[in-house]
Amino acid sequence: MSTASREYLLECWGSTERALRWLERSYRLASRPPYETASEEDWDQLEALSGRFARLADLVIHKLFRALDRHEFEATGSLLDAANRAVKRGLTGSVDELRELKDLRNEIVHEYAVEDLPALYAEIYRATPELISLVGRIREYLKETHGIGSGK
Repeated sequence: MSTASREYLLECWGSTERALRWLERSYRLASRPPYETASEEDWDQLEALSGRFARLADLVIHKLFRALDRHEFEATGSLLDAANRAVKRGLTGSVDELRELKDLRNEIVHEYAVEDLPALYAEIYRATPELISLVGRIREYLKETHGIGSGK
C-alpha cells in the first residue's frame, strides 16, 4: 500500500466526513414530508438538504470507493466494478442500493424532477438515513481494515 494512495484515501475520507456532518445538520433541520404545503423556509432547508445529499453521494460513489480500490490495489474499472467491490467489502447490501443513491443524486443535480419537487424532496428525506448509514459502514471498514480513525 503506497503512501500516495493512503494520502489520497485519507483526503477523500476527510472530505466525506465533512460532507456527512453538513448533511446530518440539514437532515435535522429539514421538515418532514409531505411537502405540498411547505413554507419558503422549509424549501430553503430542503434545497440545502438536496445539495448536501448529492455532494455526499457523489463523494462516496465516485471518489471514496475508487480511492479505496486504488489503496487496496484493485484495478480501477467502471463504476459498476467499484460498486461490486463495495458489496464484497460488506459496505452495502447490493449494487442496487448504490444505484438508487446514484440515480437520486442524478435527479438532484440534473433537475430531472423539477416539476414535482415535493416528491423529490420526500425521496431525498427518505434516502438520507440510508446514505448516512453507508458512510457509517465505510467508517467501520476503514478503521478495522486500514486503521483509519474517525474525526467524529
